[in-house]
Parts: sequence; structure tokens; C-alpha cells
Amino acid sequence: MVAEEAALHPGLSGFVALADGIDALGARLLLIDPVRHRGADLCDVYVQVRPGGDAALALGVLRWLFEKDRVHPQAAQYCDHLDALRERCFERSILEWSALAEIGRAH
Repeated sequence: MVAEEAALHPGLSGFVALADGIDALGARLLLIDPVRHRGADLCDVYVQVRPGGDAALALGVLRWLFEKDRVHPQAAQYCDHLDALRERCFERSILEWSALAEIGRAH
């Protein structure tokens, strides 16, 4: 996909290798970054958040994981303060967390 891309933009070479490896596994690659760059073109989905909005995005995603019971059943054994994190996630709706992150439409 992208040997030419890596040659044109040497800073992307590690990302290109990652993207190729993920593609070989049949997985999808998602990039979350305030600034759209050439790496976004290598991804299946690009989500633009406001600078500093990544924490709000993470809390919204975590809320979804808690709501859908997608958190590992033994997570409390290796995550300090998991109950406090869960409470924090539920302080706002997913839409409110998204608004705080100023998420643009995924591309």
C-alpha cells in the first residue's frame, strides 16, 4: 500500500509498517488526532478531536464499554480505582463527552 508513502514521508515509516501489519490481520485502523495528516489516509477511519479533547473522548468510549458490559470481568484486579473511573464516566452522557471532545464527523 504504502512503500511510496513512506519514501515520500520518512516520519511515517513506523506508522506505515503498523498499518500494513494491521491490514494483513484483517483488522481496521482508526486514527484519533486533532490534526489531519498523511497518516489519516492510511487508516480506515479518522476522527478529529479538539486539542486536549482526547480525555473526553476516552471517557465517552469508556462509558460505552461499561454500558455494554465490555469491560473485562477481572479489570478491578489490575486497574486501580476502577469504580471511581466508572462513576466519572457516568457523570455525562456519551453525547456530552463527544461535545466536550468536539469530535468531527468520522471520515
